[in-house]
Amino acid sequence: PSPAVGTRIQRLEPSELEAFAPAYDALARQSAGWVARGDRWWWHRRRMLDQNTVRNYLYALEVDGRRGYVALDAASSDREVFDLVLTDLGAESSEVLHAIGGLIRRFGAVADRVTAHQPPWVLEALTDHGHRWTAAASQGWMLRLVDAPAAIRARGWAPVPATVALDVVDPHLRHNHGPFVLTAADGRAHLEPGGPGTWRFPVTALAAWFSGWRSASQLAWLGEIEGDGSPEDLAVLDALTAGPEPAIPEFY
Repeated sequence: PSPAVGTRIQRLEPSELEAFAPAYDALARQSAGWVARGDRWWWHRRRMLDQNTVRNYLYALEVDGRRGYVALDAASSDREVFDLVLTDLGAESSEVLHAIGGLIRRFGAVADRVTAHQPPWVLEALTDHGHRWTAAASQGWMLRLVDAPAAIRARGWAPVPATVALDVVDPHLRHNHGPFVLTAADGRAHLEPGGPGTWRFPVTALAAWFSGWRSASQLAWLGEIEGDGSPEDLAVLDALTAGPEPAIPEFY
């Protein structure tokens, strides 16, 4: 099916892309791990599109006053005229996201496959019930907490009250190493030196928990963290990072 009646669609020039930053931000806020794009990041995006204007299709969409955009790249195919690669998108509402999916399906007469580096929930929202995407491969990404207290302060958290004693093990950065007390309330958290160091957290495990890639309970079950604290401690840590697994639809 095509986008819903009333959907406005128009071609965009790469120079116009940054005007749709609010659409990217709205979609990014629904996931964990997406990059907060600044001016330099948008410049990089425009530059990539400018260098490949022949093969790129860049569209703006509007549904009920909410906007979105999608960038598609035509790739050579051994089966049809071309394949499509979804290189970037943003949407201010679920209706806009579904309209983007309808726009992509308009290429069905001349394109066979669509490749997209997006989290599963975005791909599901792009398609109608009954349509499926195939996960062919995934690229892992690495996270290193250079300043654990600062990272804890800067991250947003679930509004869960918590006080948990950690023993962070970082053999390379002294300011990250040692006993800390994690306190959280009202969506904010702090990591202060001191306390009994109840749960031993190697900095690698701390990064996995911090990102939401692994829950504290999973890390304990796997033997990545250990301690003589209570199951309630783990439950609170799990609740703080509850949400979708992190994903980054970027290459840089």
